[in-house]
Amino acid sequence: MNQLAGFNQAQFLRDTWQQKPLLIRGAVDALPTLSPEELAGLALEPDVAARLVVGAEPDWSVDTGPFDARSFASEGPWSLLVEAVDHYLPEVAELRSLLPFLPSWRFDDIMVSYATDGGGVGPHFDHYDVFLLQGMGKRRWQIGQACTPETPQRDAAGLRLLEHFELQEEYLLEPGDILYLPPGRAHWGIADGPCMTYSLGFRSPRLRDLIARQLDSLLETMGPDLFFVDATPSDGAARPGEITDLQIAAARAQVAAALTLVKENGHWFGELVTEPGHDPLVPAPSASLPRVLRLDPASRLAWSQAEDGLTVYANGERCTPGNDVLDLVISLCAGSPVDCEHVTAAERAFLEAQWRAGLLVDE
Repeated sequence: MNQLAGFNQAQFLRDTWQQKPLLIRGAVDALPTLSPEELAGLALEPDVAARLVVGAEPDWSVDTGPFDARSFASEGPWSLLVEAVDHYLPEVAELRSLLPFLPSWRFDDIMVSYATDGGGVGPHFDHYDVFLLQGMGKRRWQIGQACTPETPQRDAAGLRLLEHFELQEEYLLEPGDILYLPPGRAHWGIADGPCMTYSLGFRSPRLRDLIARQLDSLLETMGPDLFFVDATPSDGAARPGEITDLQIAAARAQVAAALTLVKENGHWFGELVTEPGHDPLVPAPSASLPRVLRLDPASRLAWSQAEDGLTVYANGERCTPGNDVLDLVISLCAGSPVDCEHVTAAERAFLEAQWRAGLLVDE
């Protein structure tokens, strides 16, 4: 797969990533050959998540798949959005290699949308980073204001749309162009004739989930014999049954001190961020490994290395296979195929375990 053309990775990470939109003209030379008919065929499958959005501002209707051929005979503008197309089509999965400099464990999936002239999903914002790669045809993107969870939104037939859209920039994307949008940036895409767009999404875990996981980890390591030390007013003037501001402040301070003093290893983070968003396909057990394996696009793999060795996080599970499989793990995280006939005994044992767990697929 070709890399992004005319693109400065260091400059992007310093000045753009999670900060502001960026248009990259002519970023991709070799686009997938996926046709609108093939995309519609995926939307007919019962296990594929798809939506059909019909209409334009302010009148919308939304239906969810699976669909049949009659579903795509709507009059007026409409958009078909199919999630996780990279999980089903290897040529779409190859687009993941365009962004090797970003954390692979942040990558969610590639949603593909086809729209008739004027089709779109209205003005909205997302909570994740997204790279919008234009396939066939053209799409006009309007970029609006920075949004927060408090930004007023309205429900339009199940679509969460902005109450107010403040146009700041506008671009017409042609095949091979990419528009990067950071989280919280308002945008509105409208098809300029029939077109197809590939949305490469990078998810972030919710802070409430991070807090819950870290607290669970801390509670597992915290001793049971730590107790709250009461704080009473210096003049002893407490009224019966009263909880004072001083006592609440003391409780907060002691909790904060305990969280700082208790040592935990951070494994909760790797387990959380590698939990798959979609169920990977678990292969039937086989006596021997296939010749060539690669990471299933529906699976998540990450690793960390400390003084006590290598820790690997695979689909929310943790293992410690040893430092001698690190190069193999890095290759799998990069999406590279692995020739099982040219691996060490330790690497083969790791591959066999992950193959049985459904993390890998036959090349």
